Amino acid sequence: MRRGLRSARRRGEGLYLREWRFEGEGEGASSAEAVLAWYREVAAAARRPYGIAHFDLALAANDGTGTRRLSLRRLSAADLYDPGLGTRIAALVATPAPLGVAAALFAWGDVAHAALA
Repeated sequence: MRRGLRSARRRGEGLYLREWRFEGEGEGASSAEAVLAWYREVAAAARRPYGIAHFDLALAANDGTGTRRLSLRRLSAADLYDPGLGTRIAALVATPAPLGVAAALFAWGDVAHAALA
């Protein structure tokens, strides 16, 4: 099983990538909501064999002065609606300047499904 998981990860199974460009000035809340909406959409479509329903999320935001990062591991479906997650993402994307955001979401259930197939 372990070998199958490693192989599936190397093939990119369960990895979802997305980028956004926000113009800044008052977009902080809507920027965070756009990221959360994408995460919820991907998580809803992810496989969950044997109840494996955890996700790793990595975000990077660059406003031209530097890059800020947020990396969260072993998020559950319930975490999608935890106000704390929205607050952390909002803090990452809060800037009056134009902002580029890149996200990588890893769905453990998709990898487990691929490994078991």
